[in-house]
Amino acid sequence: MSLRSHPPGDLHQLEIPGLTFTVFLNRMNLDASSATMRRLILKKQEDRYKSELKDLNEGMEAAMTSTAFMLNNDIARGEALVKDRHHVSSYHAMAYGGLKTVQAVLTIDPRDIDDTSLILTTCIAACQRHRSQEIVKQQSSFGQFNIFKKAIDLATLTDPERHAELCFAEVTLYKTIISVSQDDSVMGMCKAVIQMRRCHNIFIECQSIINRAQWSSTKSKENFITGVKLGLGSFNLMLSLIPPKNLKMLQLIGLSGDRNFGHRELLSGFLMPQTVRTYTCGLILLMYHLYPGFIYSTGVGSANAERLAVVNQVIEKLMTSFPESSLVYYLRGRKEQLMGNLEESTRLYQLAIDRQTQLPSSHPAAFWEMLFNSCTSLDYDAGVRYADLLLKRSNWSKCTYCYMRAVLQYVKGNPTQKDLDEIKRLLREVPKLKRTISGKGLSFEEFAIAKSERYFAQGQKLIVPLVEVIYVFNGFLMLGSRQDVVAKLDQLVNQGRKEIDKIDKRDYLEDNLGLWHFMKGCLAMDLTILQFNPSLALDLAVLKFNPSLAMDLTILQFNPSLAIDLTVLQFNPSLAMDLTILQFNPSLVMDLTILQFNPSLAMD
Repeated sequence: MSLRSHPPGDLHQLEIPGLTFTVFLNRMNLDASSATMRRLILKKQEDRYKSELKDLNEGMEAAMTSTAFMLNNDIARGEALVKDRHHVSSYHAMAYGGLKTVQAVLTIDPRDIDDTSLILTTCIAACQRHRSQEIVKQQSSFGQFNIFKKAIDLATLTDPERHAELCFAEVTLYKTIISVSQDDSVMGMCKAVIQMRRCHNIFIECQSIINRAQWSSTKSKENFITGVKLGLGSFNLMLSLIPPKNLKMLQLIGLSGDRNFGHRELLSGFLMPQTVRTYTCGLILLMYHLYPGFIYSTGVGSANAERLAVVNQVIEKLMTSFPESSLVYYLRGRKEQLMGNLEESTRLYQLAIDRQTQLPSSHPAAFWEMLFNSCTSLDYDAGVRYADLLLKRSNWSKCTYCYMRAVLQYVKGNPTQKDLDEIKRLLREVPKLKRTISGKGLSFEEFAIAKSERYFAQGQKLIVPLVEVIYVFNGFLMLGSRQDVVAKLDQLVNQGRKEIDKIDKRDYLEDNLGLWHFMKGCLAMDLTILQFNPSLALDLAVLKFNPSLAMDLTILQFNPSLAIDLTVLQFNPSLAMDLTILQFNPSLVMDLTILQFNPSLAMD
């Protein structure tokens, strides 16, 4: 067994290979003929290596058990299992840091974020302690800019050192997330991108040595492989969601995303024998398919069938291992919601809330989805209740909750003077609750503020505001099989036409009529057409409507994902469409060229 060199006399910090035994002896100024000394050094080194392997295996077992506890709703036991040694063990640090990061993100409380930042600093130090000290020195503040440095081959490291590299990359990512929450300035974002690139490079280097390195056990190798798959898979899925304009900037520093590659890595990691990160791979895959994967999809076709098959596969495996998991109930609720089963979805969300009593900060996520179900099914009283709960218990987007609360109160009908005063109060609060990230507001919050201003500008009236909200959040894709719900929403839109006539100010007549026709078309589109292209839910009565509306097309510069064939606009530049709504629904990929070849699609 070869040994790494150390300063003379420093026998207590000897570590495993890198240099031959002869070189080691030469650097230690020891007599090569001293067999006794050689045996003592080897014994010391072997004992230390065995101790490190034991700590590594115990750390992996603790992290795996902690994950199981947390998925079984026992957050306290899961946290206690990894908390005591998070300052000395790489895997304890990784598991504990991940849990505290999730808790901080759920609350967005400045105190929780600051506390978590301190904890993650300790976790990073623990990982640093187990990394190769040569790599640590090389990546120091001066060493990382040394152009003459020679890269260290990770294949020459020990198992504990290689795993420490993985854990270090993961914990550094957690720290980056928290840092962005603390400092969302442009400078803060630049620092975060640099850290992300650093972590991304570690995952790539780790992937390159999987088959070249010597492993102490199959368990160690499989845990390392799933760690690499989790890191690269998550990175690629995340980067694939970034708009091309912004992605080009990241590509300049070596960051790029391949959605298909990321999907394959996470799925294969989830299907590997049970490891520390097996379930994490599955959960991230589910989150992707149930949220951004759905938002940027059309909801139909073979791609959607494949997506649903993967979702079912992962959920079934999770249900087998954790049948009463609050998180699994939540994800099942989301799946049922996307399929249009709103009642079953709400039931599963309620079970998710009931099962998780140790982490109440997770409840608002379910409240939000239940609020959306209530809006879609026109259960106004339930929607108001969930909006109130979100305003009290969630810090994520009070601007959004406030607007939703006002809209639900507005569409209930037959308002009393007290109700009208409450609506005005809520809509005046909306702009005050706006949040910014890197100086930019959140998309829906910008939409809510614009609509709140419109409410007061046109005599305290709004046109089909609830249907607008459903559309903006891609809710129409959930309703392909729910003609009963579509019929109710259509009645609501018809009532909106009467509201237009009640508005005294005529400044927004064209906007309101265009918006009304657009929403009418979204609901009235023939279902046979909907099966092939649900995003083509455009009532062509809008195209016929030709008032002198000045369209501010500058929004298209900020939303290139709107793949609108502008050649159509050349033939009808005064197209009456309230394009502000398109800004907030990037999944609306309208290939209007099809309308040029099939005018029979026009539905009035």
